[in-house]
Amino acid sequence: MKNPIHELERSDCLSLLENNFMGRLGFIADNTPFILPTTYYYDADDDCILCYSSEGSKLDAMRKNNRVSFQVDDIKSIKEWQSVLLFGEFNELIAFEAKINLQKFVEGVQDTISKIQAKSPKFINDFMFRMSQEQMPIVYKIQLKNVTGKFRTS
Repeated sequence: MKNPIHELERSDCLSLLENNFMGRLGFIADNTPFILPTTYYYDADDDCILCYSSEGSKLDAMRKNNRVSFQVDDIKSIKEWQSVLLFGEFNELIAFEAKINLQKFVEGVQDTISKIQAKSPKFINDFMFRMSQEQMPIVYKIQLKNVTGKFRTS
């Protein structure tokens, strides 16, 4: 019997990243693996994942061990899906670089959602408000080191 699961080409992996905005972030905290869903934007120009967070245990863990993983799926059925897994390095952005990349994140997520759902998301205004506050969220990127993917078609 022929194996129905195949490797995705790198270009297909990057396409899946570009055309989604929700993924799962994997990191190690206190020698324990964690996986959390998060909103992201794939910045093709810098070959990285952009995210933001408020202070907390997730950021503390990634500051201690900057090696992380990130997964994005497109699941249509049990017999038709694509999945991308990437390994990279967490880099916290500060000052002007953080503001520029938060703006890039906001615009990128908005464009991706608009493309997928053919409507403009309403929560984007919340991000714009956060950018104008003194207590801006922590912006970080995951610099891609290795990308792999699989797919199955019926």
